[in-house]
Amino acid sequence: MLARHAISDADWDRVTGLVPSHGPKNEPRRFVDAVSFVARTGIPWRDRPERFGHWNGVWRRFDRWPRLVCGRACSRHSRTRTWSAGSWSPR
Repeated sequence: MLARHAISDADWDRVTGLVPSHGPKNEPRRFVDAVSFVARTGIPWRDRPERFGHWNGVWRRFDRWPRLVCGRACSRHSRTRTWSAGSWSPR
């Protein structure tokens, strides 16, 4: 049975590649459940249930997530394109 605020298997399959694998006990699905819970309820990070892990560890991971995703995307982009004469062009 799926917990009320847990991500479904179908949704997990769609986002699994976007979630950094590092973090508390290497549990990315629990991290996504924690972020989803905070987003749905509007509860402060400190007040969310302990089943999602320590609030500060989850929040720090959430805070780093956009930089990690952007860093990967920028890295992939820079490997396939180069700056030339003021515009992007294929290598």
